[in-house]
Amino acid sequence: MSAPLAWEELDDEIYPEMFRIGSMFERIEQVGDLFADAMKIRQDLHPALNRLRA
Repeated sequence: MSAPLAWEELDDEIYPEMFRIGSMFERIEQVGDLFADAMKIRQDLHPALNRLRA
């Protein structure tokens, strides 16, 4: 399971058990969908790929 975290959450005690599939709906209700903006902002990866190929 992968769940994005806010920087502020890294100060708290974090355990893998907190991020199970069954708890994700409750988490999204509490903190919102922290990954939503990542799907809206398009990034052009061509410059990075060109540098890797060089």
